[in-house]
Amino acid sequence: MARDSVVARLVEQLVCVAPSLLSLRGNVGRGVVEGLRCGVEALLGSVIDMITIRGAPMACDVVRVRLHLRRVRVLGVLADAPDVLRVGFESASRRLRCPHCGFKCHRVHDTRDKQVRDLEVSGRRTTLVWVRRRFRRDNCGSRFLEEHPGFGGGLTRRLAQRLVADAQVMTIRAATRRHGVSRPVIDALVRACSGLVAEHRRSRRCRVL
Repeated sequence: MARDSVVARLVEQLVCVAPSLLSLRGNVGRGVVEGLRCGVEALLGSVIDMITIRGAPMACDVVRVRLHLRRVRVLGVLADAPDVLRVGFESASRRLRCPHCGFKCHRVHDTRDKQVRDLEVSGRRTTLVWVRRRFRRDNCGSRFLEEHPGFGGGLTRRLAQRLVADAQVMTIRAATRRHGVSRPVIDALVRACSGLVAEHRRSRRCRVL
């Protein structure tokens, strides 16, 4: 960018002039150095305003928002549109326990991108792109994909809970239109939740009045 080249030239000039200014003595030298310090601060402020994200200038309405998902590391924003938000992330765990032999494994065989739907952010349908790793265990020769407790299938657990809650107060069709999730997915979530509730009730001890 043209602005980047201008900033680079200004920085070079400041670096060249700074030693001679610092060698000056007296009030004049101190005043010039103080002016130089103020100029550097203003320049740094301009550089911060020119920070770019994927080649585009950072907008003035940008704000950092946490995903509030445990054990994840955000890699970057893949799509930021008025109606769509896509965020890439990976698991923060470096070692996983092999489900076959029980030993911990750290060797990654390959990675696969998995689309995970999440709750809307500012009215935008949000999709998390999980760079999911497949590990290889040398001792038993097995390969397995990593799992995360916050995801179930192609949905985050908090979105699944919201779908079940909405299905209790509105029709399935309305919940489908609201969240952009297919009807079979919502039906399966409602049936699974009903099964868990029934099992919990059966496990409770009977109270005799």
